[in-house]
Amino acid sequence: MILTNYKNLKGRYINMKAKVLNKTKVITGKVRASYAHIFEPHSMQEGQESKYSISLIIPKSDTSTIKAIEQAIEAAKEEGKVSKFGGKVPANLKLPLRDGDTEREDDVNYQDAYFINASSKQAPGIITKTKLD
Repeated sequence: MILTNYKNLKGRYINMKAKVLNKTKVITGKVRASYAHIFEPHSMQEGQESKYSISLIIPKSDTSTIKAIEQAIEAAKEEGKVSKFGGKVPANLKLPLRDGDTEREDDVNYQDAYFINASSKQAPGIITKTKLD
């Protein structure tokens, strides 16, 4: 994932094409990071296991990133259908790509954008304009 703002100083969106690493892994185009706990793990409640986490906000205008993510989700569903779901994808499967206009309609940061909430026990790899961490 690339963790940088997707707006330039004048507030215009900057497009950068996503890179598909394999059929289920995507390096996003530029995204906005919200609730970013990417350098140290964090827990929401005391006693809860600490995790690295982030909400990635992707402008709907970044169609190449959205398309790459949607294709990766479909590939993961197909892989899971065989290996985890006994040949059938559950009807109530929660998908990671969500619509900010419907699920976060009161938050202007999510307007005209999709978002993905991600968390992990392991530290994420981070790509910035100047280096790969």
